[in-house]
Amino acid sequence: MKNILEQFLAKGSKTFSVNDVLPYKQQNRSAVLQSIARAEKSGDVMSIAKGFYVICSPSEKINQSISPTKYISQLMKRLKLDYYVGLLSAASFYGCTHHRPIEFQVITFPQNRIKNKHLWNVHFYTSSEIVSRQKCSLIRKEAGEFEFINYSTQIVTGYDLVKFEKASGGMYNVILVLKELLSQIEINHVNKLVLGEVEISSIQRLGFLMDKLGYHDLTGPLLKGQVKARFLEKILLSTLEKKQDNNESRKANVWKIEDNIDWENIDVT
Repeated sequence: MKNILEQFLAKGSKTFSVNDVLPYKQQNRSAVLQSIARAEKSGDVMSIAKGFYVICSPSEKINQSISPTKYISQLMKRLKLDYYVGLLSAASFYGCTHHRPIEFQVITFPQNRIKNKHLWNVHFYTSSEIVSRQKCSLIRKEAGEFEFINYSTQIVTGYDLVKFEKASGGMYNVILVLKELLSQIEINHVNKLVLGEVEISSIQRLGFLMDKLGYHDLTGPLLKGQVKARFLEKILLSTLEKKQDNNESRKANVWKIEDNIDWENIDVT
């Protein structure tokens, strides 16, 4: 089996399926399954989906851990899911987090309940907005060690951080990441974002934070697009923090956001 694994790696594939091994075993499925079972037991491969495996290097074998960037594209192709690496993982890719995220965060569509003990550090979130992101070229491809990997662009990353507040570590952490991320956002990407499918409440929160952090030039397309075209309901900035009853929280703004964040505890300089 080791020779077969070496051939897969030589062809640039970190992963393989049961069917990929059949030609090497005279189409004998039973022999293939036995060989894979032995390779799993020895730690040479790990199962990351039914009938789908990732090959372990010597160091990965010792650590019993493999970076998701080495197999995520091949896994998503196997499961026939649209995807992009997003949230804090994308923010980290752009150098906008102060520490490496504990979990590898992936946005997928359609919904798929992926459960596997070897994917303990990979968390999947579902969003139908992927379709419009692809049409508007708001997902970028970056070369990985084995295949190209899909990442959300900076504007989509910012939008998703606000939308998936809990997964992003809460609004205080979102603000700290946005402080670093907003300077990288291209205005034409903001224009593209509002042309596609969006959640209006997330646009309200993102626009408010852009203004609060001093990036007024980025809010124009949001105001002209989604906000101007709809009746906005007043909402809390953070869905996780308690409502605050003070003059600052009640301060009127075009985004209809009730600010329930204590900004004195955030360094926004």
